[in-house]
Amino acid sequence: MREAKNLLGGGLTNQSGTHSVGHVGFADMSRAPRGKDTETLKTLAELIRHMAPQRRDNAIRFFYREAPYSWTPARETEQAGRWRGARALADAEAWAASVGLTFTWDWDPEPWDGDGPAPQEVLGCVARWRDGAYATSLWGIGDPSDAYRRVVEAELAHEARAEMRARLEQAR
Repeated sequence: MREAKNLLGGGLTNQSGTHSVGHVGFADMSRAPRGKDTETLKTLAELIRHMAPQRRDNAIRFFYREAPYSWTPARETEQAGRWRGARALADAEAWAASVGLTFTWDWDPEPWDGDGPAPQEVLGCVARWRDGAYATSLWGIGDPSDAYRRVVEAELAHEARAEMRARLEQAR
């Protein structure tokens, strides 16, 4: 693992100095693998195998911290329900990326009808399949933070996956 980090220019960090597994690059391109350097490629393959579980764990922790949750008191504790929901959203987010589900944010044409004062911006998020076909959407989202946008996208992915599974089940 240390060799792979050295190949990547000293570590797996993004511009803010935090660990990143989404974008791996070479700080010194002269050290990038070239040709048939199989030892380097094997080391990189090992690194990638170790990165996938870390990415999922990071996503689960993010959704545990940021996403709303529910639980079934007769079957689980509040914390267990919260972890279950976080895992479901992390899995939905990964699934969306794997099937090419995309998300577009746009201004909501409807006037604000939520509680409290009107936000600066009211948006909607549309999920679309790889071919551009509509999957699902959510509107009336007031002043969403980047974290909340990620939560909304994961929730839409969860909904799109459930609808796709239902359609496949009906087709049987």
